[in-house]
Amino acid sequence: MRSRAAKGRRTSAPPTDPLIEALAAIEHEQWSQWAQAMLSGITASDRRRWRRQVATPYSDLSESEKEQDRIFARRVLAEVARHLSARAGDATVLIKPKEDS
Repeated sequence: MRSRAAKGRRTSAPPTDPLIEALAAIEHEQWSQWAQAMLSGITASDRRRWRRQVATPYSDLSESEKEQDRIFARRVLAEVARHLSARAGDATVLIKPKEDS
């Protein structure tokens, strides 16, 4: 669980690199999904599962748990590939993201 920096305060910082902004948007979506689960009320079963997952290295997670992390990893890689392709002026797709289930 990550803490939200600056406790919700907005700054007047200038826009950053487009890749950073795209990756930050993906991270925000991931955090938003977690926050929504928290706001909708978690069950005792959820708490037990999350405690176990927090204490488990990625390599020891089940395949279905790993796949949930891979969904966001693929999105990050696809965004990096798009960014690099645009910078190079190359329209070649380097990474095709797997469709989310």
